[in-house]
Amino acid sequence: MQNPNDPIDEARINADLATPPPLDDLNQGSTVQAEPVKTPLELFTAWMATLVIPVPVTLGALVFAAFLLLPAYKGLTSASTIRQLEQTNQEL
Repeated sequence: MQNPNDPIDEARINADLATPPPLDDLNQGSTVQAEPVKTPLELFTAWMATLVIPVPVTLGALVFAAFLLLPAYKGLTSASTIRQLEQTNQEL
């Protein structure tokens, strides 16, 4: 036999008695407000505010990473150019 003061039963009974809110024809039942679209600069400044590392150090690390990534990208994309130059060199 179940206890009549059981909170699970009370929650179930209250959920059964609750009626859904009436639907609005204009917003078709949506109660979620759309957030305004943020610009990339706003997202960047919000991200920078969450960092523990000081901002100048973080910006320096980003620039350093860019200097490391650019030669790696150039090395991956220049294989066809190197192949053409080697072929031209052999022909000469």
